[in-house]
Amino acid sequence: MSALHLSKDRAALLAITDTGHWLRATPVWRDGQLVALEQAVMAPVQAAGGRSLQSSGHGDIEAMAFGQNGAYLADESYGSTVFFAPHVPGSLAAPAQPFKRRAALKKLPTGRGIEALAYMERDGLAPQLLAIAERNPESGTGFIPAWLLPATPDSADLQALRYEPTPGFDVSDATFSKSCGLFVLERKLNWLGFFEMRLKLIPSSSIKAGSSLKGLTLLATDSWTSHVDNMEGVSVIDSPDGSCEIFMLSDDNYLPIQSTNLLQFRLSKIDSDYFQSNE
Repeated sequence: MSALHLSKDRAALLAITDTGHWLRATPVWRDGQLVALEQAVMAPVQAAGGRSLQSSGHGDIEAMAFGQNGAYLADESYGSTVFFAPHVPGSLAAPAQPFKRRAALKKLPTGRGIEALAYMERDGLAPQLLAIAERNPESGTGFIPAWLLPATPDSADLQALRYEPTPGFDVSDATFSKSCGLFVLERKLNWLGFFEMRLKLIPSSSIKAGSSLKGLTLLATDSWTSHVDNMEGVSVIDSPDGSCEIFMLSDDNYLPIQSTNLLQFRLSKIDSDYFQSNE
């Protein structure tokens, strides 16, 4: 699984694979904790003309963001292409529509393109997508390119910014919360063969064209005993009290030595002073 979304009403889980398939399931909750999934269904992401997205050459989907009317997908098969799949209740068959290609995204290396996609609704602004590459395509280190895109497939607008990761880490996903800000998930395969993970938080006010995004570390794991594997997906649900529930999903890459884990955390209500006092 390469990306994750839980609905605001906690009634549905949607994930996607890097082979171009949806996973939809019903979460089972006990005392506020996600304990199981039921009624799981998988289906190929459809393209126009009745073909699957995979058969059309765009099956390497590494990022997903869910907006008001459907899902935004980022494919890394040839550079990077963003698609929009409209939400149809009870169906996974709605064809995905490609966004207009942007030259900056086309130049990203195959398999090393957009790895994180977040849908953002902010006061006074039209809905936007924030796309972040997996790593710096030129040096592999340092700042990672990122872009702001209008959340409409027929627009070719693109605004550049950049993200500063933990040294040695790649970006693997991102999600946006009106209450808490932007969560960015990072991962690293260390020299012992174990995965490390960082979860960063960036205030919404910092996300603008030309800016350099540097997150506050909320969670850092370095040990194989922490149930952290190849963490690829992150989703957030805003609670009425201003707190955020965060869910993270790992991808086993179809390998027996890896596992698919779904983790749940809660972040209490925060304000702008929290970022200043923890810089």
